[in-house]
Amino acid sequence: MLGTGNQKYNPHAVMQILLELSTAHLLRSSGTQQIHFVAYESHQAQQLTEAMDEHLGRVKVLLPKGDLVDSIKYDIDGLIRMLQQMNPIKVLDDLQQLILNDNATPLGFGITGRDLADAIVNDLLNLEDQKGDLNGKIRKLQKPKYDVPEWAKQYLHVLRTIGNNFAHGQAAAQKMSTSLGPQDLEIQLICIRRVLKLWFDIQREKSS
Repeated sequence: MLGTGNQKYNPHAVMQILLELSTAHLLRSSGTQQIHFVAYESHQAQQLTEAMDEHLGRVKVLLPKGDLVDSIKYDIDGLIRMLQQMNPIKVLDDLQQLILNDNATPLGFGITGRDLADAIVNDLLNLEDQKGDLNGKIRKLQKPKYDVPEWAKQYLHVLRTIGNNFAHGQAAAQKMSTSLGPQDLEIQLICIRRVLKLWFDIQREKSS
């Protein structure tokens, strides 16, 4: 990571500068959508992650563990494998990597769960309804022509909300620290499994 090797700069100070410059660039640029920070060594990558989380005020929440969670992950992995044959998109690969990674973070599940919700909603909506933020797009599923169960829309909102809270800065993190814990992330996994099953059923019906 820039300046933290032989120069031994404080990773937290470097990260603050990088985030400020990156944010300014993203606000100015009409073409740049993402900026990736890369570290060549695993310990530097961990320092980068910790510094970014601290700067953004991301709360640390432990992933839930146990037989129930393992069972849910097993189901999710199976659904992903079937969906990849029907609709091989990147978010499914990202989610599968998280499911199979014992060191995956709640942040990873939060953001990937939100991306999954966005992908599913876009797939369900007609092209003219795919504009806008995820909240607005989920609301468009209320239109009678889509015939999406109410519970599915609520599950999609759960994934959207948790993902937003993990991705956003200090204010959201402070609120979340008093309300989200491992049990909430367990609910998130249940939501992921349920919307994946719905999506699989819809894809299978389309192909039949």
